[in-house]
Amino acid sequence: MQGMPSDRLALALERLTPGDWQIFEQFAAEYLAVEYPSLRTTAAPAGDRGRDGQLYNVAEEPEVAVQYSVTSDWKGKISGTVTRLAETMPSVRELIYATNQVIGPAADEIVRTMRRRGIYIDVRDRSWFVERELTAPQREAAARELTRRMVDPLLVERRIREHSPVLSNEEARIALLHLTLDAQDGASDKGLTKKCFESLVLSSLYDTTPDTRKTLDAITTRVTRMLPAGFETQIAQQVTGAINRLSARNGPVKQHGKTDQYFLSNTQREEVHLRAAEYLLFQDRLQDRLVAAIKTALPGLRLNDETLKQVGKDLRVALETVLLRRGEAFAGAAKTGEIQQVDASEVLAAVGKINRESGRLLTNEQVAAATIEVLERPSPRFVSTYTGLQMLTRCLHSYAKRRMCKRLLCQCSPAGTFGLIHP
Repeated sequence: MQGMPSDRLALALERLTPGDWQIFEQFAAEYLAVEYPSLRTTAAPAGDRGRDGQLYNVAEEPEVAVQYSVTSDWKGKISGTVTRLAETMPSVRELIYATNQVIGPAADEIVRTMRRRGIYIDVRDRSWFVERELTAPQREAAARELTRRMVDPLLVERRIREHSPVLSNEEARIALLHLTLDAQDGASDKGLTKKCFESLVLSSLYDTTPDTRKTLDAITTRVTRMLPAGFETQIAQQVTGAINRLSARNGPVKQHGKTDQYFLSNTQREEVHLRAAEYLLFQDRLQDRLVAAIKTALPGLRLNDETLKQVGKDLRVALETVLLRRGEAFAGAAKTGEIQQVDASEVLAAVGKINRESGRLLTNEQVAAATIEVLERPSPRFVSTYTGLQMLTRCLHSYAKRRMCKRLLCQCSPAGTFGLIHP
């Protein structure tokens, strides 16, 4: 049975910038080579050595040209290319426009316009590539290479970033990433203790492989650094118990022979990378919804795309700040469908603390409209993240009662529990 395409590919395509057009060209050519084999070893490009793509003539069908582009101004790019084709390649009757952007039905109008000019436009956008990731071996290979280049450094080398600093300590943020990935509803305090220590152990093994293992002592030391002093014996016992559970048959942790060295299984590493990519995409989608709601609330708003993107980011973090303060009340409400009231002025004040300029640009009305849009029509990912927030809150409070997690609580900053990671 064929698997589902990976969100990692969608994330990789989204992260491409104008300076990455050659990377995209190599990726897209492998996809299109299933239909047009000559594109894999392409002939000389027909001009367009600009910053965002190149134009090729398809050897198998001389009337077909392929445009690779990563520019966000896809309408202008298509129009300019068609004009140039009329001058330099007048025999071309079809333009395949390959792009990392999301276009979809928005292209219908320009497709109709260009058809009247005698050129058929075949748009291959981000969704087209993601949906066909598993349709041919070379496409799977191209997707793996692109995600390796664009996503793996984001998730491994740069790790958990400051954009959503639930905890100021990087190791603790990784631990809470594991915790939310494995959030289980209705767990007892005892179960939460086990789950939290398993998450701490997994975080200490985050970058391990069969060749880069960690000893039990090293794991214990790393976990101990994230917890308050004075409980070393209890922590060591909890770590040993967690490692024994995690390294059981078919578990996410592997033991190197009979030594005390451990590493993450391939399956676990891939799962964490995949789920982390899902969180990144969720953050972006949430910001998009917030920006769209702001535009709807004030149609005359005149801000450029970069400013709007920053405002959306700041508003998302501010909203998370308020929800984090409310803790389990919001988590429970998300599961029951109950709508919780959010004070727009409280969110706006949080925006101002994060970024004074964004706080100046927004109004209470815009914040209220954006908040209502998100809370009244939450996505499945939004609800599942609430569940993760509930488990996180219960776990931290449970530890606090035992005086085992005071440092984690103290490290909590008023921002970002939804994503926990950021590009």
